[in-house]
Parts: sequence; structure tokens; C-alpha cells
Amino acid sequence: MTSGYVEKSFTASDEDLKKINQYTRRDFDADSLYVFTVTLCDNDIDRDYEKFSLSALEKLKKLFVGKTGISDHSMKASDQKARIFDTWIEKVDGKITADGEPYYMLKAKAYTVKNDENKSFIEAIDAGIKKEVSISCSSSTATCSICGKNKRQGRCEHISGKKYKGKIACTVLSDISDASGEKRAASRRMQPFSAMTALPANTRSVVDSPKPAEQ
Repeated sequence: MTSGYVEKSFTASDEDLKKINQYTRRDFDADSLYVFTVTLCDNDIDRDYEKFSLSALEKLKKLFVGKTGISDHSMKASDQKARIFDTWIEKVDGKITADGEPYYMLKAKAYTVKNDENKSFIEAIDAGIKKEVSISCSSSTATCSICGKNKRQGRCEHISGKKYKGKIACTVLSDISDASGEKRAASRRMQPFSAMTALPANTRSVVDSPKPAEQ
């Protein structure tokens, strides 16, 4: 899954406030902020038969700290709605990916200010209306899961979604070099809250894992 979702809000701890106030011009207290958790992405196969490697998640974990969340993939400064201030990778015990690997999620904490301007945004999150999240990044390596060829350098003979000797063919994204808002491209599915920007061509905005076709 190369996209994610908003989970739940919580009261910021002293440690959270310390991290948040690194990005503010004045110190904010917990009562002034709306803080929530987000699952940004994971290492499962998406409907375009792409997935992040675990090393990609590790790199994204670092790159997304401090990034701004925007609404409706807009690049206007007025549509900046929240900021990510902490990230971590979480393993889900007992769950595996579509290709049989241990399942990991990249999760984050984000904050926005409680004020009249953000009131409707906060209410929409609490009501579950603004829930889906899409992310933006660049990867220099897109490896075929069957033959190991980097598809950035040319095609291979394997068809994504088909199985070869019981193994599903997909593209593994790695060597992440960017998680900024500088690149824009059309998304497969426009979503209400995104980490920085609309998706570039080498990421996808989807939720469901695919059912592979047999070769």
C-alpha cells in the first residue's frame, strides 16, 4: 500500500510538544493543538502491483518528519493543514503481505492548530470524512520481484500481477531520494489529505491489496 489513512486524535504529551515546538515560532500547549496519528504507507502490494521495500520505509520515515500535509492535493500555502512531527515503523504481528513477507506500516504523528479556520477540517477528521492519505516520493530503483531487474533501466518479460512458480510478480520501490512537494502528477485516486503533494509518476494512491492472477 503506497497510501494510508488518518487513525485517531490524542492529547499531546510533553515529549510530543517538545518535538512540535521545534517547528513553531512560539511554544504551544496541548490545549491549543489538535494532534493525530496517520498510517502513511506500508510494504504490501498495491493494486498497481507495486510495493515499498523495508529499506524504502526506513528512508521515508526520516524524510517525512517535518513535512506539511495539504488538502485536496493543492499547492496553495493556504491549503497547508497539518505538519508531521514524528514517524516510526510498526510491525503487525501475525500479518503478512500479499507476497508473504512480514507486514510493516510507516506511521506518523501530525498536528494542526485549534482555531476557527481549522474547525471544519478537524471536525471532518473526527467524523471519519477526511480519512484517506496519499504520499509523494521519488524512487530511483523499481525492481522486478521475479528477475530482480531495475525497471528504471528497461523492461523485463514478467507481467505484474501474474504468478511465476508460485511467486507473484510486482515492482519493489526502493532507493528513495525525495519526499517533498516539488513534483506533481495525476493520481489514480484523488484524496482529501496528502503528505505534501499529489503523487509523482513512480508512486500510487491506493488502499486494497490485489488478488494475483495465476500464470
